[in-house]
Amino acid sequence: MIQKFTKLSVLAMFALTCCGLFVNSAKAQTFTSGGGITVNDVSVGTPNPSTITVSGGPATIGAMSITLTNLNHTWPSDIDVLLVAPNGESLVIMSDCGNGADWVNTTIEIADYATSAFINTGLNPAGIYQPANFVAGDAFPGFGGTVNNSAPAGTSTFAGVFGGDAANGTWSLYVVDDAGGDTGSIGSWSISFAATLAGCTDPAACNYDSAANFDDGS
Repeated sequence: MIQKFTKLSVLAMFALTCCGLFVNSAKAQTFTSGGGITVNDVSVGTPNPSTITVSGGPATIGAMSITLTNLNHTWPSDIDVLLVAPNGESLVIMSDCGNGADWVNTTIEIADYATSAFINTGLNPAGIYQPANFVAGDAFPGFGGTVNNSAPAGTSTFAGVFGGDAANGTWSLYVVDDAGGDTGSIGSWSISFAATLAGCTDPAACNYDSAANFDDGS
């Protein structure tokens, strides 16, 4: 049987090949903490901070994300979370998000390329969200550096704070409960690094690219 190749089929094969290359280049390196974090009432987490040592990571950070796995808390907006890089750069990745609706074994991923934004008026279900800090002025005992706030309290992003830095070294996660009456826990957390893939990140758009982790404005 002779297979007939049309211009359309050749273009389709080319597109599929390119998509395969994009997907492969987007594969992330993920590093996970060795244990969980206890979120103590009106106090710092245990341990403070929780750390991950990255080895063999990218020499220049492109896209990155933080995942909090099996997150439990009886008043999520009490939680403030600060990420600190090996070079001391910092970003408040989640603070005052949600309200009194419980998180129960919830997995939250936080990244610039997320299409959803945290709210502070109701439950944020499991999913991927842009970093957010609704109230500036968070204190993180044990950390003596400058705290960079994500929107809406500030304008800082993963890319703006960590982009271009080397990934290797010890990353620290500081967790604080800033109001009384509630406690919780984080089963584990992880940090992922991937190449920056520009494209349309709007799922409603006709040119949406599910592999893209940086919006190119198209």
